[in-house]
Amino acid sequence: MRLISMCFGHQHLIKTAAVEAAAERRDVEHEWYYLGKNLPAEASYILLELGLLSDPLPTADLHAVCHRRQAIEAILARKNNLGTVYVLYGDHEGTLEAARLAREYGHKTAHIEGGVRSFDSQMPEERRRREIDRYCDYLLTPEEGDCEHITNEALTGLPAWVGQIGTDILHLPQIDDMSRPLSTDSNTLFVSIHRTENIQDHQRLKRILRAISELAKNYQILILSRTPLCKAVAAAGASIDPRVRWIERMNYVENLRTIRESRCVITDSGGMDDEACILGKKSMIFRSSTERRCTLQPGTRELFDVLSDDLVDRMRALLENPVISMITPERWDGHAADRSIEHFLSNATCERKSF
Repeated sequence: MRLISMCFGHQHLIKTAAVEAAAERRDVEHEWYYLGKNLPAEASYILLELGLLSDPLPTADLHAVCHRRQAIEAILARKNNLGTVYVLYGDHEGTLEAARLAREYGHKTAHIEGGVRSFDSQMPEERRRREIDRYCDYLLTPEEGDCEHITNEALTGLPAWVGQIGTDILHLPQIDDMSRPLSTDSNTLFVSIHRTENIQDHQRLKRILRAISELAKNYQILILSRTPLCKAVAAAGASIDPRVRWIERMNYVENLRTIRESRCVITDSGGMDDEACILGKKSMIFRSSTERRCTLQPGTRELFDVLSDDLVDRMRALLENPVISMITPERWDGHAADRSIEHFLSNATCERKSF
């Protein structure tokens, strides 16, 4: 068996590193392509430097002459694909395109984070992940309940509850050492907001900034200076307390260190919530629903309606709540990719049912 990962974003690289490590342990061949616009340095540099990720297969020749669809087709059309499983990640537009094309070419595919559902039909990501699951042969789920979604939707891919592959490498000693906090007993809140529903809706954006400004009276606030967020703040004519510190995007390890040094993260990012969960940090999740229900824990990790009248009061209550213990979801133990490889090997000869 050979595995080929197709990556379209920096979170995909983190998951690919976990798959590569598990494949090496089982003596399974693994290669990967990066098919996004630019290889994101914030993840790739650290992973490559630590030897957690091999060099990607070259795609520069493809990008020089064609668009993403043509690049994917060129990869799928290459010879010696017998016994190959194409590993696809998350809910990116490129992931959907690759899943659809691989199905047309008759190749087997695996969807990392298969069966994941927020049940928010307004989210483009939700619509994409449902369609991706329809095309894939193997559906690897982070939560046990995700397998029920696969059954309820009568999907034909083979499900396996493996855990969250995206957090596997957080358990590695070298990542733990490099991201070790430089300070303790922090009064810092780390903010990352990027979802369209939060930054394009001016009312929601202003409520978020107003709440953060209120907390800045008592806490040090660090907010990631993402370009879409900065543009949205300017377009909305919004303001924020000058004590809030805007910081540039960091590499993967620096981002983890900042989470570990913080009292709490405030985010609408599923990936950052996953990392905070494994690192034992509180999370305020600025979303009405989440596909990661197993990370929620009253008083430590909660969903927040940014339009509610008691938003700031609820945020303060969570921050002041003493933490007795943090729950780590079952099978988020650093071995999700190993279970995925085992699933591939155990079902290598299974034929896919038509849909």
